[in-house]
Amino acid sequence: MLLFFAACGGAELPAPASAEVDAPEAALAELAALGTQVVMGEPFRIDASPLPAALGAPWLEGTVVFKFESVAAGLSIEDEIIPIVSSAYGDKKGDFFAAEGVYLAVTYRITNEATGPLRPNLHVADAFSVADDQGRLYPVVSTKTRRFGASATARGISFPISAAIALQSDNVWDPRKWVDPGDTVTTVMTFDVAKDAGEVRLRSELLGIELPLGTLASMRP
Repeated sequence: MLLFFAACGGAELPAPASAEVDAPEAALAELAALGTQVVMGEPFRIDASPLPAALGAPWLEGTVVFKFESVAAGLSIEDEIIPIVSSAYGDKKGDFFAAEGVYLAVTYRITNEATGPLRPNLHVADAFSVADDQGRLYPVVSTKTRRFGASATARGISFPISAAIALQSDNVWDPRKWVDPGDTVTTVMTFDVAKDAGEVRLRSELLGIELPLGTLASMRP
């Protein structure tokens, strides 16, 4: 069964939760339950127009169908995947990209029913965060340039963790690639959560949806 969620005309959508992009935990926050609870493995349809878009990327019109398929924790970046994802870090090893807490990857299937192409890392990832049972919020993670010194920062270099997790998985779409209208792909969004996170849930204040994920311990291999 497909559930349809659309923004009411003229209504203000809540802004997405803000947090430091590469921090494993954010400041404590009061996190009320969101209006719509979705279920792992069940598709639902949303209005695509509120989805964020980066500078130069189109705002979408139409709908997008999601299906969250699985979640895994305790993942690491494989050495051989690093130069494929970013040549700027080709001489680094996987422990250089280790999580500050624990990497948690949510695998989801997305069908683009909108009028234009979308990129999951631009249009989707920024709309979601993970919340834990202590009220902490974790945005989708990327390795920030400031961790690696002024020279890297000056060049604007960063490392997309979700892309690395996708490329080292079977049949998973690189979230940096465009998905044309009518196409369906399976991809991932990855979070760096604290080791003591306990019960966690995926949530989008922008879209008003929430998905219980269970305990961090239950997601480990």
